[in-house]
Amino acid sequence: MFEPSKKLSPHFTLAEMCITKSGLKNHASAEEQVALTFLCDRVLEPIRAKWGPVFVHSGYRNEGVNSECGGARTSQHLLGEAADFHCPNAALDLVFEWIVVLSGLDYDQCIREPSWIHISFTRRDKNRRQPLVKTPDGYEPAIFGRKE
Repeated sequence: MFEPSKKLSPHFTLAEMCITKSGLKNHASAEEQVALTFLCDRVLEPIRAKWGPVFVHSGYRNEGVNSECGGARTSQHLLGEAADFHCPNAALDLVFEWIVVLSGLDYDQCIREPSWIHISFTRRDKNRRQPLVKTPDGYEPAIFGRKE
């Protein structure tokens, strides 16, 4: 059953994790809600504890919503395993570097997009801890520190 006010974790609701601007219904199934709960507990709550409020742009997406926003056909958003977000009180680059280098968070992918961070968590397989940066040509591995 889809209950928008359902708390997935102390600071994240089901409605917040199923938000869409498409106008299409976007109701996560029970299985997708379990995945969203893991994502909130294991990844988004620790980010919020460090950086304050987390504004979710996109969490779960059904096929129609994913297609409408141009998401990949294999997007983890379709499984409830991904969220695009920013922290209003912190620069994207600082949050991204903290997640990838300092936090020790178990994540699958962390992608620095131009205006948000994409993060995913899977409980089905081992998380890859794959940091990427969106470029005009696609995605590249994230590199921190000096280049020599």
